Amino acid sequence: MSSKDYFDEVANQWDRIRAQKVVVDCVGENCCAQSSCGCKKASISIFTASCENEIN
Repeated sequence: MSSKDYFDEVANQWDRIRAQKVVVDCVGENCCAQSSCGCKKASISIFTASCENEIN
């Protein structure tokens, strides 16, 4: 799943609960590490997500 797909999925879930002021955004950084077998490098996008919701 691409970062954009993941952002869209988070936003869609919050939309279903009628959250307001939903913001999902990439911070423009990646967290990188060597795999445990040492043959490949893992890169994970870092993002923030926030929303507001009324409590009745």
